[in-house]
Amino acid sequence: MTGKTLIVTRPEGKAAGNINCPGMEIVNVPVTRLEELPFNTDTFRSFNPEIVIVTSARGADTIRSNIGFFGTDRTYISIGKITGDALRSIGLDSLIPDDQTSSGIVELIRRNDWKSRRIALLSSQQSNMVVRDFLLKEGYDFKLFTIYRSVPLDLSNLLKYILGGCLGIIITSSQEAEIILKDRSVVSAIMNTGTRIFAIGKTTADTIYKSGYTPADPVGKSVLKDLVCKIREKYLEK
Repeated sequence: MTGKTLIVTRPEGKAAGNINCPGMEIVNVPVTRLEELPFNTDTFRSFNPEIVIVTSARGADTIRSNIGFFGTDRTYISIGKITGDALRSIGLDSLIPDDQTSSGIVELIRRNDWKSRRIALLSSQQSNMVVRDFLLKEGYDFKLFTIYRSVPLDLSNLLKYILGGCLGIIITSSQEAEIILKDRSVVSAIMNTGTRIFAIGKTTADTIYKSGYTPADPVGKSVLKDLVCKIREKYLEK
């Protein structure tokens, strides 16, 4: 572990991705694992959505397992490129918002005349409610399908990496931020070592602020590779 090492806290079941930023070491240290929940095919079939919003690549796995209920005659929206690539791998094209976050999905919906269309939202049990709350407030005809949940893991491995020395930790969800910043041992190690806390997306950054901490610059980047490269530019290319 060196000052050129970045810790990423993506869940077990999600890869940190092949991030090629020369001179940096990327280590994924999960603080949660993903647990699949039963998909209600009867409800999906009777609702028969015209638009399907997929908020993680995990949603593509659910679609893959139930492809007979989905098909190509619907409009798919992916939260980001990784999710879009996962859908494309099973033969489904999707729209990807410019801002690859929940807020970006909301803006994409705003720009299109979809008020009269049925919308299915595939999400996790612990996901932020930005999209759901927007659809509720604006009176869209939609159903939420909770397809997996995140289960917290022991943080001793993360603590070991922090104490070993690193440039910083990239927290990739609001739930991860809450888990990490409520652990006194981990917070103490972060403070004592001067480890930076970085956030993927505005929602995660807001959770860090609300927990009483300040995410390090750059703030608000929603694509992991982009954030890693910006961190390298800011802290290592001087």
